[in-house]
Amino acid sequence: MRTRADFSSLKSESATTLNFSTEKNISDVVNGYTNPHEGWESYQVKKMIRGNWEEWLLELADWKSFLTLTFEFEKYPDVAWSLFKWFVRKNNIHAFGKHYSEKVKHSYFSYVVGMERQSRDVVHFHVLVDRPLDFKFVHRFWGKRCGFVWIDGKIKSRSAALNYLCKYCIKGGQIDVYRAKKDYMPKVVPAWWKEGSNLMSRIEENPPFLADPLQLAQSLTGISQR
Repeated sequence: MRTRADFSSLKSESATTLNFSTEKNISDVVNGYTNPHEGWESYQVKKMIRGNWEEWLLELADWKSFLTLTFEFEKYPDVAWSLFKWFVRKNNIHAFGKHYSEKVKHSYFSYVVGMERQSRDVVHFHVLVDRPLDFKFVHRFWGKRCGFVWIDGKIKSRSAALNYLCKYCIKGGQIDVYRAKKDYMPKVVPAWWKEGSNLMSRIEENPPFLADPLQLAQSLTGISQR
């Protein structure tokens, strides 16, 4: 299952996840505007849709890891999205081999990814995943080609992490969601997959919903190697 919401234009497929009460409340707000477009673009409507998305995503999967993927140099949004798809492919090949799509289709892990723009107009991604990742591998391949990685491999509060991810995306960002069909497992389970082997790659005092991951990225992963 794939879903994308463009928060720069909320009257789109993002509305498909609305429950009845939220849809009615939004209609009341939009009807209060002379120009319906202004109503849909209002902060009040965006906040309600964001809250509804958070509730839906909370029940969608058992999110376990929070990642922030940044770029050392400016990337156009379409290029950045292509690199995120590459990120998904690299992790699937690493876990299930080159022909992983025959075994797990698009991906063995579910994810919700939000694209955000920094003040210097460079995009980066906040990502939640529900299955194990090889964090050392992620640091190595993303850092070599793209930029910095910041990872919390043991989320204390899924709702707080989702709130952190979604709140930036109502400022003109996008959210892309994928739900894996089932819980896939490699035939030969690598050490990094096994329960308890995923050590937190973060600073313990700064969970992702209390601190800006970009402030911590360089100290955790170092500058990209060229």
